Amino acid sequence: MNKNTKTTIIILSSLVALIGIGIATGFITFNPIDKSKSSYAKDQQCFEELKAKLTSEEMMEIMKKKTITQSHCDFL
Repeated sequence: MNKNTKTTIIILSSLVALIGIGIATGFITFNPIDKSKSSYAKDQQCFEELKAKLTSEEMMEIMKKKTITQSHCDFL
């Protein structure tokens, strides 16, 4: 193996070890979106209303403009 391959293996294995330690200590958590949350349910309802009202081209334009933190209700 050449030097670059060894370095890459060391870096990747260190990354895996850090992620494993983070998960084991609780520093890294995986909290899925709870569909029962009212904000999620409202956002999904607004998305369905938009989908019913608009054409697929208009929906694509909204998806291009929408940021992750924005709700679909902002575009109604």
